[in-house]
Parts: sequence; structure tokens; C-alpha cells
Amino acid sequence: GFTVEVGLHEMDNPFDGGVKEKIFKALGVYDNVEFVKADGFFKAKTGKSDFVMPDGVDEAKAALGEKFPDDRQGIEKYFRLISSIAAEHEKLSDIKWWHKLLFPFIFPMIFRYKKTAVEELLDSIIDNEELKLILNANMQYYHDSADEFSFLYHSVAQYGYYKGGGWYIKGGSQQKDFIPMNIDFSPILGHFYRKGISMRSLKIFLPNLILIFWISIISCGIIQTILLKVCSISF
Repeated sequence: GFTVEVGLHEMDNPFDGGVKEKIFKALGVYDNVEFVKADGFFKAKTGKSDFVMPDGVDEAKAALGEKFPDDRQGIEKYFRLISSIAAEHEKLSDIKWWHKLLFPFIFPMIFRYKKTAVEELLDSIIDNEELKLILNANMQYYHDSADEFSFLYHSVAQYGYYKGGGWYIKGGSQQKDFIPMNIDFSPILGHFYRKGISMRSLKIFLPNLILIFWISIISCGIIQTILLKVCSISF
């Protein structure tokens, strides 16, 4: 017979240097768990053909371009978009209060595609329907409808796999030592506390924050008008 693992699915790179790696180190996960890299991202069966999506951005673009040569330009734009959105999303973990006032300028891709669904985006840059299915083949992890699923969410999730590959926990959910019981959460709590604003800082900057708030309200209409013109330029 077969042993089927339903508890833990494939994760993106646990050694990417991001927030996930910092948390895993603080919890001692790497001392107790071995991660195994998969041979590829996924295999899609579309009804017309089978396609194995490799991990690695260049490898994925090459494989897709070879199979769908008429959509090479759309493929390039797709990866350019998800790369830019993922990069901006990574910066959100270190966002400062003043970044929020200039959010459309500092995070232009997130601002532009904040209300865009996956189906809408793919329809605008890809012609081949089979290619659209392949690019969104694992959507069931996140949503059940491409016309409602956020392209921002899609971009961050997919690019993580393309960039660092897919990984599994060796032994699956039967790995009893996934996280040790005697965990010291103070490093994690300290990290998030340092990201916050202390009461003393709040009292010092409160008058300035109120002033900035009203300035931002007054200038909001002007900023949005400018941004709509800037964002109308094709990426």
C-alpha cells in the first residue's frame, strides 16, 4: 500500500534569510528537523498535455517559453510582475510609520494591483488558456476561484517557490521533534516589540502625527490624481 501525508504540504525555501528563517531559528526548528528539497515545483495535467514546472525563475521561464513560444513576452512580464510584488511585500516587515504616508510611491506595485484578481491579470498578458491553467495550477492551496483570488497573494506565494524551490519536512507530520516543548519565546517577542512603538515615543510624536494626519487628508486627492496618471503607464 501507500502512505499518504495530508498534514504538511510543500513549503517554500526555509533558508531564504527572511522572517520565516528567523522564527525557525528562534524556535530551534533547524536543530530538530531536516528539510528535503523537492525535484521540481509541481506537475500539471491540463487535459492537453503534462507539464512539470521546475523551480528556479530562469528555469521556469525557459521551460514555459519552450512550450508556449507565442506567449514568451507575456511569460516575461508575468515573472517581472510577481518578482516586483514579492520584493515589495518583503519590505513590509520593516515598514515605518512615514512609509504609510508615501505608500503608493514606496510600494507602487502593491498599490497598483491591490484590487486585481489573478484571472484579470493573466487575461491581460497571456493568450493561451492552457498556459493560464499551468501558471495557476496550485491555486487550490489558497482559493477556489481565479476571478476572486488576489494577484498580490498569488505573486508572493508563487515567487517564493520559483525563487527557492519547494521543500518538505523529512518524516512528515510524524516527525515528533518538529518543535521542542521547552521553547523560549523571548527572542521572538523581543523582535516584534522592537518593531512596535513604545508609549514614550507615542507621547513625543503624537502632536506631529495629528498634524501629518490632517495634511495627508487634505493632500490625498492630489496624490491619488497623480498616481492614477503614473500607474496608467504600462509596467
